[in-house]
Amino acid sequence: FTLTDSDVVAAAAAPASASATPAARTSDPATGTSLVVVLAVLTGLVAGVLAARAVARSRVRPLPYHDEAPVGVDGWMLVPGSLTCLMPLVGGLLLVTHLHDYGSTAAYRGLAPLVQDILVAQVALLCVLIALGSFGTWLLWKRIRSWPRMFHAQVLVILALVALDLLMTWREGFNAVTKYEPLIVPAFIGTCVIAMSIYVARSQRVRATFREDWAPAERPASVLPLSAAH
Repeated sequence: FTLTDSDVVAAAAAPASASATPAARTSDPATGTSLVVVLAVLTGLVAGVLAARAVARSRVRPLPYHDEAPVGVDGWMLVPGSLTCLMPLVGGLLLVTHLHDYGSTAAYRGLAPLVQDILVAQVALLCVLIALGSFGTWLLWKRIRSWPRMFHAQVLVILALVALDLLMTWREGFNAVTKYEPLIVPAFIGTCVIAMSIYVARSQRVRATFREDWAPAERPASVLPLSAAH
């Protein structure tokens, strides 16, 4: 066979067109991380840290308790205490699962509009839950008086996630948490956290254990009474 000039031009153009295809694919914005999901993560983290700090520093009036009330993180108190410590880990695992499955632009665009909104809300609430759990673990360790209030805030976030979970299952969209689980599971989780919240609010052990303030340095200890100054 004789190689003509047209064959040379065609052979030279073929690699150029083949190499242009991967470049076009890599520059496709649909293959990257979804900007909406990234903004949801950042918004959730900022809002969670600000909310957790506000709850932790809030002034909580000491509640009365019986003289024989038990003190210490023991007994039934271990259940809500363990939940507080596990929330950063569980929230982080669920957040990684959501980002891995639906964090790309292509996966996000493939969802229905309502499912996209629910996904963004779930991601933001998981970040808030991580922040609340992290602050709550420190309050639990130091036995700060605002820990019960922090736990109630965690329960509200968990209930919101459960509601979104049920809504997602009802819409028959995706769900990274309860895809293979019946609806009774999120309902059971909601019932358990509500029961824990009631226990924390009424427990004599909780009232007798958490007696410290958030910031003792803010107390006017250096200011002497007028009678002592003379």
